Amino acid sequence: MASGECYSRCYLDCLIPPRYVNSDYGISSALGTMPGIKEVILSYDIACQYSKNFVERFTASPALNMPQCSLIFAIPKFHLPVHKEDCRYFYSFNYLKKVGRTDGEAIERFWSRHNFLSGSTSRMSPETRLDTLNAHFLDWNWRKLCNMGALLCCYSADDCLPIYQGIRWRIA
Repeated sequence: MASGECYSRCYLDCLIPPRYVNSDYGISSALGTMPGIKEVILSYDIACQYSKNFVERFTASPALNMPQCSLIFAIPKFHLPVHKEDCRYFYSFNYLKKVGRTDGEAIERFWSRHNFLSGSTSRMSPETRLDTLNAHFLDWNWRKLCNMGALLCCYSADDCLPIYQGIRWRIA
């Protein structure tokens, strides 16, 4: 989710107001399809409250599989100022290792572009709702992919290097 991409198995679709059980099931399902991951950073508006009793909730429910990785809880930067001072330091992205300058708000930007769907999808059957959301989310991913080309300044195929090697700029 770090890139803000969404797939039907990774976003949490709640027809009712969110509760911990919904988030627990979403995390269990998403991480269950990704074996081998060693560390996950969970960005959640109420991570300080959600992380309490996390292990107890997972062990108490037979429907949930405890993630086999290290979980680090963080509060997105926009939501951090309204939390208690202890939370601001303990759950801040500013003090976490391996996150760079991440703000944890990618999903907020994603949902803001899809809020208009709520009126029509709330009246759909679950199957049609899922199909409609998937179509819009795949379109979102496709548009992001197409726009990534604008970030690369390649004059010809010979000038392009793989992204992991960096970008070589032609100086005229």
